[in-house]
Amino acid sequence: MSARCPWELAPRKPNFFTARTSLFSKTALQTSDTLKILFVCSRNRRRSLTAEHVLRGQNGLQVRSAGTQPQARVVLTAGLIGWADLIFFMEKSHLNRARLRFGAELQGKEIITLHIPDDYEYGQTELIEELRARTGDAIEWPDAEF
Repeated sequence: MSARCPWELAPRKPNFFTARTSLFSKTALQTSDTLKILFVCSRNRRRSLTAEHVLRGQNGLQVRSAGTQPQARVVLTAGLIGWADLIFFMEKSHLNRARLRFGAELQGKEIITLHIPDDYEYGQTELIEELRARTGDAIEWPDAEF
């Protein structure tokens, strides 16, 4: 079984809500050791935080998470957006909120909306399975459980 490179995205129908593959070629990242991924949800307490913690320490990945609400554990900032190579928004509403506040910063960013509702608890097995299923074309998840 050949190892899938975490920066290789499967071809997708191009639109604003899915990532484009232009920045994520092997050649592009040979000069950079890591792919910087940002997960965004509302309060950064369940979905995005789970994704960050499960992927933390994965070879070739730097992972952070944030929330769009003022009461979020870590609030989304222009700096976090600028830091990220790839941004996963849990819901379309999160992307819409981010576009209102950070439209210029999001220009040219690789963005994927996952359409994962806030129906899970932090670290819940079903949430991890959903995250893996919806991001599997873009990143490689560890085999070990959370």
